[in-house]
Amino acid sequence: MLEHYTMAYGKNQVDKSYDFYHLWQANEQEIQQMLDQFDIPEDFITSGLDSYEVARWESYKADDGDLYTLVLFNYPFKERTQDFHDVSRTAPIAIVFKPGLVIVTSIDSLKTLNHITEMRLNSFNCLDELGLVLNILWFIARLFIILLEEIDREIRDLELDVTESTKNEIFYTQMKLNKALVFFNSAINNDRDVLEHLKEQFNQLDIEDNDLLHLRDVNVELHQASGMVHELKQLNEKVSDILSNVVNNNVNQVMRVLTVWSIILTIPTIITSAWGMNVPVPGEEATSSMFIIGIITLILVLIGYWLFKRNKWL
Repeated sequence: MLEHYTMAYGKNQVDKSYDFYHLWQANEQEIQQMLDQFDIPEDFITSGLDSYEVARWESYKADDGDLYTLVLFNYPFKERTQDFHDVSRTAPIAIVFKPGLVIVTSIDSLKTLNHITEMRLNSFNCLDELGLVLNILWFIARLFIILLEEIDREIRDLELDVTESTKNEIFYTQMKLNKALVFFNSAINNDRDVLEHLKEQFNQLDIEDNDLLHLRDVNVELHQASGMVHELKQLNEKVSDILSNVVNNNVNQVMRVLTVWSIILTIPTIITSAWGMNVPVPGEEATSSMFIIGIITLILVLIGYWLFKRNKWL
């Protein structure tokens, strides 16, 4: 789908304007339309539609002398699996800009980002091209923090449920969180590398102080997200170790109880086996022998149970 907006900025919001294109879930016709309209490489458009793209930046000088800059970031999102579980993943978003033009391509709509970060397209009004780009990058960095806070809450819930770790659901949840943290860690590190390159490029250009502050804000948010994902990875590993120890302990407890009861139940088995043999045994002619043997067996079983109970094996 191709969306087009005219973004106005300046004191009266009519002094200057530029075109803002958003291309998402695009088909071949829409991609070709953008390539025909603008003299840019194909990968400047398609890189944001490839879910396996990693963050990077590059520039391209067109035949007419226009300099296009590509900033490819990875942003986090949540998707619903077939078993109705929310899984956190990352996807690329490509931003191509030059004076008078900003093109954003992504797998999903920016409205998905709007819903999570409470971002609205009209909040980009009064921003020039570079300001728009930096605001999108800031919202992406902020989105990492929001989803990492959710992961932190889920890990804390796992700590509370650690006593019920015999349920498989808790392990599936931890696998999901560990997978999300791996995705986030890789994406955040790559995004920070791209931001460093942009910072070096901006230092060589005449950039307004406000844009430099925006760039610093993006760097601060990504730095915070990087610290959070590092701490959460360590915390998740500790929880994993605790869960493994709890599971092993629970298995040992179950095996101990089963072993004790097998020993206790061995007592009547031995007695009934001895008196059930097809040979003469004491008391076989007495009419009350079955009753007496049952009483003795019960007493021995109770004694065995008491001994194990006293030693806290049950």
